[in-house]
Amino acid sequence: MENEQVVLVGEEISPIDLKLKECIDKDEVSMTRENIKKLNDIVFRPLNPNNASDMEIQEKALIRLATHYCKTMEDDKLEEFLPVVKQFLFCANKTRTTRLIRVMLELFVESNVNRHKAIELCRECVDWARNDKKTFLCQIFEIKLAYFLYELQNLSEAAELGERLCSDLKRMSYKDELIEILIIMCHISFTMGNFQKCRAFLTSIRTTANTTHLSPKIQAQIDLLTGSIHCKEGDYVTAYSYFYEAFELFDNIENRTACKALKYMSLCKIMIGRPDDVPVVLSGKLSLKYRSRGLDAMKAVAQIFKEKNLDGMKQLLKEYPDELAQDPVVKFHLKNLHDTLFENNLLMVIEPYSVVEIERIVFLVKMDMADVINRIARMILDGKLHATLDQGFGTLEVFTAQVDDGFYRKCTESVQKLANIVETLKKRRSIVV
Repeated sequence: MENEQVVLVGEEISPIDLKLKECIDKDEVSMTRENIKKLNDIVFRPLNPNNASDMEIQEKALIRLATHYCKTMEDDKLEEFLPVVKQFLFCANKTRTTRLIRVMLELFVESNVNRHKAIELCRECVDWARNDKKTFLCQIFEIKLAYFLYELQNLSEAAELGERLCSDLKRMSYKDELIEILIIMCHISFTMGNFQKCRAFLTSIRTTANTTHLSPKIQAQIDLLTGSIHCKEGDYVTAYSYFYEAFELFDNIENRTACKALKYMSLCKIMIGRPDDVPVVLSGKLSLKYRSRGLDAMKAVAQIFKEKNLDGMKQLLKEYPDELAQDPVVKFHLKNLHDTLFENNLLMVIEPYSVVEIERIVFLVKMDMADVINRIARMILDGKLHATLDQGFGTLEVFTAQVDDGFYRKCTESVQKLANIVETLKKRRSIVV
């Protein structure tokens, strides 16, 4: 990292300003530009393990400043604290270090700090806890490690670690931590496309949740996960309600994951054919304080879907690759959305013709010849298009849609009833004779 600040240990340092020290101790520091600078100076001071008071103030300043950067989405500045956290592993007392590491890892999970560096920190924390024979603490750090591995799409290692943690935590009856790792395993299964296993994990989560009190954050994560599964099954109305519940819970605890819930709420509106509602969702009273590229991407998707702009969808995937293509929930439904737009554009182009050259269709929809032919063939097989492909002449012959006025069906029913009457009369005649 450029301009990375190095934390030294054991140097002679000047005392911390008493007034600022008192404010930090009471958690009454207003985050003005001047105070942020002073807090940064305290955080990056050389650590002095022999001065417990100063170490405590540095810890509080670090947490206060990191929380501020997380809320203001200044992830690059938050990332600069990684080497400071590592120094605390070797300089502070174990109780203080444990509290600090747990808080900082939660902030790193919530933010978008470099996942490779976060994994490196987690591995060091796991080794530190294991060397001190702190089994429970080691498992907490491993849960965070599994999450960061999942985010980097290192799914095999994350799944292997998660399976072991599930087994250990079930045996030890650590229910809160068990639910946390089950949520991660559910996300891993969803990303890998194993939806049957994903539903099994969700059932385990609900069963365990019924026997313990859940924090708002965990409940919000469960709602977000449940909504994702309903979304995958095409039940967008139910999914929207779960995403809304998750958003409200995340918003109440000022957790940045509320942005993801908003993004999925927008996705549901688009998938049910109501793209005009997306700006309304994203301009609500609670939504106004959240700004992210993910929400900008969903606004653009809604506009493109409204305009039926297939070419614009391709450009959007290039402009927002991380926000659209890297999100497993959005990626799955964007493919469906792309297919829907493709088919709608084909139907719009074909509608005026009884016979049309395939090359003309390709020119108008601006897609590859092979993709157009394959999509038309699938639409014919699915009954979405009444036509036949004549590849010898390179044309598409469109049939006139036959309107079913019910006359043929009614005639058939009448003939069937007459046949039944005749059969009944034959039987009666045979009995009389």
